[in-house]
Amino acid sequence: MRTPLDFTIAIPIHMAYNKKREVGIVEGNAPYGISTEERINKKILKDNQPIEPKPNPLKIALQYQEVYKNLPSPSMTETAKILGVSRVRVHQMLSLLKLDKRIISKLLEITHISLSERKLRKLVPLPIGDQIAHLQKILKDVDFAIQ
Repeated sequence: MRTPLDFTIAIPIHMAYNKKREVGIVEGNAPYGISTEERINKKILKDNQPIEPKPNPLKIALQYQEVYKNLPSPSMTETAKILGVSRVRVHQMLSLLKLDKRIISKLLEITHISLSERKLRKLVPLPIGDQIAHLQKILKDVDFAIQ
C-alpha cells in the first residue's frame, strides 16, 4: 500500500481592494512592485501607485477633430455618438483648437508639463496676445517663449 505524499505549493497572495472598495485575496505578486512583509493595506497601495501622466488635451482635441472631419456630414452629435461622449464634450474639445496655432504647436511639442483642458479652455475667448501672456503666467516655471 502506498503512503500519501505530502507536499507544499507556495503561491504568493496579497490583499487588494476592488472598485467596490471590498477587500479580497488575490493570487500573484503584490501590485506596483510593492515588496513588503507587512499587510498590504489601502495606504500602502495608494503610496505605491504608479503616477500616470495625463494625456495632452490638445492631442485628444485633434483626434476629435479627425473623427469630426471624416464624417460624411460632420455634426457634433454624430461625433459624440462615435466617441461615446456628450455633444457638449465634443464642442469643448474642439474649441481648444481655436487657440493660437503657435500655442497649439508649442504645447504639442512639450511633454514634461501637464496642462488641464479646463485651464486651456479659459484661454480660448481671449485675444491672441492675452492668450500668450496668460499661458506664460500659468507656466511661470517653464521657459515658454513663442515667436
